[in-house]
Amino acid sequence: MSKKIKKLLIVIIVLVLLVAAYFVITKFVIKNDESTDEKSDNIAVSQVGAENIVSFTYKCEDTDNKDLTLVRNSDKEWHYSEDDSFPVNQTYVTKMAESLSSVEAERIISASEADELSEYGFDNPLVSISFEEKDGTKHEYYIGNENTSTENYYFRMDDDENVYQINADLKVMFMMGLYDLFDMETFPKVEESSFREIDIKSSDKHLRVKAVVEDDAEEHITSDDYMEKDITWYAAKDDEDYKKGNQITLQAMIDEMTEYSFFRAVDYKIDDDKYKQYGFDNPKAVINVKYQVLDETTAKLVEVQDGINEVQCDTIDKEYTLYVGNKSNDTDYADDYYVYIEGSDKVYTMETSVLSRMVDLDIDSYFVTDISTK
Repeated sequence: MSKKIKKLLIVIIVLVLLVAAYFVITKFVIKNDESTDEKSDNIAVSQVGAENIVSFTYKCEDTDNKDLTLVRNSDKEWHYSEDDSFPVNQTYVTKMAESLSSVEAERIISASEADELSEYGFDNPLVSISFEEKDGTKHEYYIGNENTSTENYYFRMDDDENVYQINADLKVMFMMGLYDLFDMETFPKVEESSFREIDIKSSDKHLRVKAVVEDDAEEHITSDDYMEKDITWYAAKDDEDYKKGNQITLQAMIDEMTEYSFFRAVDYKIDDDKYKQYGFDNPKAVINVKYQVLDETTAKLVEVQDGINEVQCDTIDKEYTLYVGNKSNDTDYADDYYVYIEGSDKVYTMETSVLSRMVDLDIDSYFVTDISTK
């Protein structure tokens, strides 16, 4: 056999081996991927119709490890069992019930393989939940320690002796105190161009701000015009006459006020005693805001030029008065202020960073310094 033929045979054999190796490796990878996919398939642990859940009770560190019970009435609305007037966030509590209806595990540890339950944290679970269905069937869920390797949590239910690993979703959903379930009011949203007058009283200081807007006397305006109007801010101390203010500092104040929002809910039954308790009898600041919004119900098409139409509508005058009371006595939120809006019976907190400009009112900074007097 010639050397050329030998070399050719060797090349052919090598190619055959390479092709065979390719198919073997490919088959192994595919099989391994399929095996991985099978392992990643979640295990249905519990299937309960969410619409059948009529009450649930849970406790965790956020409830001070005390039972907190929510009950759904015949109108399918959730209520706090100890006070029917507590403003429950229906959307969130409904999601809590839905999360109970379908629990999936990423891994199962059979009873024969499981260690002592205390090893998984079930002697002092992070979250304990019990709930009841319409037909009286009761269930119990327990969420134990975190598995730091998988970042999952150990889970047990009812009389099932198996231990499961579930993701953090259920635990996060129920790490909620009572006031985390509070249906918070929305702070009045005021756009920059909507402000008309602002009255601020802080200690013995009193600042008034007024927006002077082009075409302010127009009875009908378009939404586009409303947002594009040029505004000049005027300011006044106490009962003095208005004069053109420092546009930079006044604009900074307005920009902050457009972002006002409540931070936490604190109370929902404010009486005279609580009014004093929160410091509203001697407030750190009282802020009255007059503003306008477009009345879209009056919208109409108006011809402003030949062949050119635009939508016009009236404006509605609105106002709110915000009271800023004492600083929070909650050590976790000690820098927040208690606040409430006149006419409401609910108390919230707002962050100091948002309110410091009003509480520590520097009136002179809102006026233009007259250099000629220096």
